[in-house]
Amino acid sequence: MILKLIPIYKHNIWGGRYLNDLYHQLNQENIGEAWVLSVLNDDNSLVENSSLTLKDYFQKDPSIISHRYKGQFPILVKIIDAEEPLSIQNHPSGKTEFWHILSAKKGSYIYLGLKETLSKEDLEKYLNDGSILGHLNKVRVSPGDCYFIKPGTIHAIGEGITLVEIQQNMNVTYRLYDYNRLDNEGHKRELHIKEAVECARLEQYSINKMYRNIEGELIRCRFFDVKRHRLYGRELKVADEKSFHYLLILDGEGSLISGKEHFSLKEGDSLFITASHGAYLIEGDVEYLLITL
Repeated sequence: MILKLIPIYKHNIWGGRYLNDLYHQLNQENIGEAWVLSVLNDDNSLVENSSLTLKDYFQKDPSIISHRYKGQFPILVKIIDAEEPLSIQNHPSGKTEFWHILSAKKGSYIYLGLKETLSKEDLEKYLNDGSILGHLNKVRVSPGDCYFIKPGTIHAIGEGITLVEIQQNMNVTYRLYDYNRLDNEGHKRELHIKEAVECARLEQYSINKMYRNIEGELIRCRFFDVKRHRLYGRELKVADEKSFHYLLILDGEGSLISGKEHFSLKEGDSLFITASHGAYLIEGDVEYLLITL
């Protein structure tokens, strides 16, 4: 079974206009996130030309993930467009993330991990006095860069960056520092310093742990496998019983064909191929991410 998914849009004070343009949502407020694959609480990807969601299919038959699969839906995939910097944040155990940079303005950077090992007391002090940025690694980024972010790692996406985020299926975020920004109602956004400090990785972070690639396998970990493909022509793929295939189209145009099913492909399209579906053909001039277990 092949399911074409409709994005879920999230409006953020730091969002740009890329996602509005990509998905022709020009009359909406700036979209900061498009959740392109989601089975999480009330945020469930709607299947194109259907009243059903991906969650409906999963609850009926969990083996669409993998043969004899048990447990919650495994991943959440987002496209994030940061016109302004996101807050300094971290996540508790259960939210491993992987970032793949799609575009970055000249001089754009992320914050990733601590420059030096800190105690909980020092970290809390730097958060409260607003000096935390001076204790974080500031990393310039370019399109194609990849970063694997373990739970507890303090991090933030800087301004002028668009990326794909693949993560374990949890959406708990602790906000440590937010540049004293005000929300749309003129209030400072809530911070979660106590919770963030409690789960923070306090050791010095080595930037050597950064992954950098633009073709082939980007990351393989216990939670997901991510590959980037550049196709000129046609390619036959097989979704066997071991894992679903999830395709996110990054560039170009093409088609996906399986039996009598035919799907056009363009930038931003999102397709879920169930485990044990079997063979399908991709053809065209197209670039995409392939995510599996």
